[in-house]
Amino acid sequence: MNKKRQNNRSLTALPLHNSFLVFSELETFSPVLAFHYSRYLSKVPLLRFQSLKLDQIQNHNNCGFPSLFSLSKCLNQRILFSGYGFSFNKTKWKKNPLWKIKCCSLDQGLQPRPKLKQAKVDIDVSGRSNFVRRPSVGLCSQIEKLVLFARYREALDLFEIFEIEGGFDVGISTYDAVVNACIGLRSVRGVKRVFNYMINNSFEFDQYMRNRVLLMHVKCGMMIDARRLFDEMPERNLVSWNTIISGLADVGDFMEAFRLFLIMWEEFSDAGSFTYAVMIRASAGLELISIGRQLHACTLKMGIGDDIFVSCALIDMYSKCGSIEDARFVFEEMPEKTTVGWNTIIAGYALHGYSEEALDMYYEMRDSGVRMDHFTFSMIVRICARLASVEHAKQAHAALIRHGFGSDIVANTALVDFL
Repeated sequence: MNKKRQNNRSLTALPLHNSFLVFSELETFSPVLAFHYSRYLSKVPLLRFQSLKLDQIQNHNNCGFPSLFSLSKCLNQRILFSGYGFSFNKTKWKKNPLWKIKCCSLDQGLQPRPKLKQAKVDIDVSGRSNFVRRPSVGLCSQIEKLVLFARYREALDLFEIFEIEGGFDVGISTYDAVVNACIGLRSVRGVKRVFNYMINNSFEFDQYMRNRVLLMHVKCGMMIDARRLFDEMPERNLVSWNTIISGLADVGDFMEAFRLFLIMWEEFSDAGSFTYAVMIRASAGLELISIGRQLHACTLKMGIGDDIFVSCALIDMYSKCGSIEDARFVFEEMPEKTTVGWNTIIAGYALHGYSEEALDMYYEMRDSGVRMDHFTFSMIVRICARLASVEHAKQAHAALIRHGFGSDIVANTALVDFL
């Protein structure tokens, strides 16, 4: 008993780095003693043993690898840490507890698990700005439907999603829809938003979209930007020329409109009824009846003198230039007298002080069955005020309410002036 105690004390006094020598001498000790010493070593950190090399494990005669297990739990095999397992022969455990220690990884011809190295991946972030995401078809179709039902403001609010997130690839049909929304609202801010989004997303303009963007600027009164876009166009067709010329005529720049008209005529030697109607209106703005007559002759030679737009423009031009007879002649030659034609000739008579003739034309219009609008009733009320005829004014007021224009601002303003 004393001898065993001395051996226990000697084992305890050994340093940890010499602990593997103790296991090589445990053949002379009893299994109980080995059990107690294994429990002692179980308190040693695992990192202490992970520093050992694999060649120290292959020959158990040279190195007895210290175990970190309890004999009560280990019967056949115990994995101490990743990649290594130790087998024990139960029949020879009583004779020699460390008779056979082997590495399972070495038996299977496996190599130690390699450490993963972080791969260097070069990420090209320079092209992210050109990355374009395609929006859902439902969002674009929703914008187009809103514009179709004249809900322009809601369409532009929905288009703001594209502006906030950016980088979306919007189709031509959607751009065409938001252009119509901007034109319908006459929104300068909307024009800038839509056009800047198209530029920032590198939208490729074709001839149709160039004309649409030009029209959007013209209709919203942005003539400086419109003229710049027109001058920068790589190719111009009749639609482009007509758009910019009509825009200049609308803002009252008649001389520039005529100058561009002459350039267009030299380039194409052709013009449509819309172009002639715009230029006749420009001659009326300049009060140059001679130019108006030349344009009238050109329309007759080209066979578009009976066009409704040209006829109404001629009536307005002759009326404003003081030739009411020529205006009445053009009106009588119209193949189909429309509401605009009637209103134009009535306004021409009223402009030159022919109030009774204007009132007679109103009755003829009523008897012809042509639909009257709020402009018609507002002119008649003003004519009645000039004639100081309360009876005719009451009839015009009753007809105005009967046709559903009782709340119209223009007609009611004329009634207030009459009172």
